[in-house]
Amino acid sequence: MIAMGFEMSFFEPWISRDKLERFHTTEEVTPGMPGLEDLGVTPTSLEAAAIFGLRRHRAAKHFEEAVEEAEPAKPII
Repeated sequence: MIAMGFEMSFFEPWISRDKLERFHTTEEVTPGMPGLEDLGVTPTSLEAAAIFGLRRHRAAKHFEEAVEEAEPAKPII
């Protein structure tokens, strides 16, 4: 309730419900709890997920070029 009150402030909230939840969430694996594999979740590379989501926003979205076929970007010096 206090975090919800801070969210209504005109200024940057010191605490919010999202921040409160992140403070109390951990990434440590608890023994005895199911892991990603047990839940049927398969990890995906960031590049594969990003190209899938961003491909629809391209101007020439009718070109379905595979990620492996695309030329790497040239670095700007």
